[in-house]
Amino acid sequence: MITKEELNKKLEESLKGLNPEDLKAIERKNIDFLEFALKNYDELTQDAQQMIDKAAQIFRNHIVEVLKELPDNKRKRMLKRLLASSLGKRLIVEQEVTTLESSPKLREEYSKQFRTIFIHRLQNITDFLFDICENTVSGPANFAQISLLCMCVDELLVTFHLAQHYYMNQAYSHIRTLMEHTDKIELFRVKPEWAKVWCSGDEKKIRKELSPAGVREKLGNSRYDSAYSFLSKLGPHSTFQAVQTKAFRKAKTTSREKPQIHLRIGGCPTEFHIIFVNGGALFALHVVLLRLLQSFGHFINEDEGKEVFEKNTIETANYLKNYFLPWAKKNNLDVKEIEDFLKSVPWGKTG
Repeated sequence: MITKEELNKKLEESLKGLNPEDLKAIERKNIDFLEFALKNYDELTQDAQQMIDKAAQIFRNHIVEVLKELPDNKRKRMLKRLLASSLGKRLIVEQEVTTLESSPKLREEYSKQFRTIFIHRLQNITDFLFDICENTVSGPANFAQISLLCMCVDELLVTFHLAQHYYMNQAYSHIRTLMEHTDKIELFRVKPEWAKVWCSGDEKKIRKELSPAGVREKLGNSRYDSAYSFLSKLGPHSTFQAVQTKAFRKAKTTSREKPQIHLRIGGCPTEFHIIFVNGGALFALHVVLLRLLQSFGHFINEDEGKEVFEKNTIETANYLKNYFLPWAKKNNLDVKEIEDFLKSVPWGKTG
């Protein structure tokens, strides 16, 4: 924790050596100090927070008065942005980059549980891939399946990273990509002749035959997949539904006030989407594990493969039962179909 004394010392050090008459330089240093304190507000002790609250309010009052006297010029625009920064209404790109580079600050139990399950089970997948690659395989179908399984690991890692930092729409996009990969893995397992088309370089034929809908059809499923469509709308496609996940209506303070819509840039920590994305990522991981065991289970220790698959099924089902279902019921959603599905474990045969 950062104490009040440490903050004062930091401010004193930042002002050392400045010309007392250089008011612009002093103002800049004070603003830098305030931005640092606000950025690390959660790490401040209580008395340090109280000090910064007072300083921030004085700063805001000062800026508001200055803005009243200024014409609409570059300086006025910059001061308005600084005022917005102090109120948390301006995106600071460096802070967003730093956030994505750092470990997430997980506050919700469902995010902590997701992290634990995901890391353990993805480690199982990569260990199994290691075992598989210790052997010699041949043919386009085997090459295609192993290549796509490796790509699935990358997609799972990116999905996890985005979900932990609340970049929900982007995580939806990668879960959709995982659906495409795992469908192709299954196709090349049951109909290996299509792997030759996949790696043929014939782009026209590949687009025609191995589109997501084409792959589903060849697997005996409907060309239309509601889950894939849902992820497309909220992920890579420029849809109104995707924008709705990031839009918030400001509550009116008076009956005459016009409606105001706020659009959030950066991570969007909405409870429903966090739980839904986490659940989707866990289920995508489950499908990757299932496809791996179906295609290359003969290279995996039978007891270990069965144990990991059963544990993963139970953990994923429990996560959805403990976190998704309560939210859905609280919001009066019909959950019977989901409850029936969760009872149908282990969700696929590995042999």
